Amino acid sequence: MIAGAPAARLVEVGELMPGEGTLTVAADVFVPSRMRSPPVALFCLPGGALTRQYYHLRAEGDFSFAAYMASRGFIVVTLDPLGVGDSTRPRAGFELTPRLLAQANSLAVEILREDLKSEQLGDVEIHYVDSMDEVVELALQPREHT
Repeated sequence: MIAGAPAARLVEVGELMPGEGTLTVAADVFVPSRMRSPPVALFCLPGGALTRQYYHLRAEGDFSFAAYMASRGFIVVTLDPLGVGDSTRPRAGFELTPRLLAQANSLAVEILREDLKSEQLGDVEIHYVDSMDEVVELALQPREHT
């Protein structure tokens, strides 16, 4: 991943819905040119029908939360939940329950975290930004998150 422009990723989270095949979660990874120590990653999941572009607005008077935080030394990972943006849109969209969305997002976060670790960044501290799905995931699968 190169500092500056985000690296687009499609993260395979497995076959979580019968008959849908392998589901993917779309992500953009913003890597700062100067990393905080220890590295800190902000995982950003928008609510409702918004896409990950919510965190990287490109219009007149651009404001990119992701680029701003990366300029402050944070790794920023923006994700499209299943059924939104570039993530898999299952045929049975109403079967995307909060539990299923939280499971897919949790898997995507863990895969991306491991990818960041493999890029010699060491252990990456995780923080969630604006995500009801992650609140559900934390409630369902208690583990150490900050």
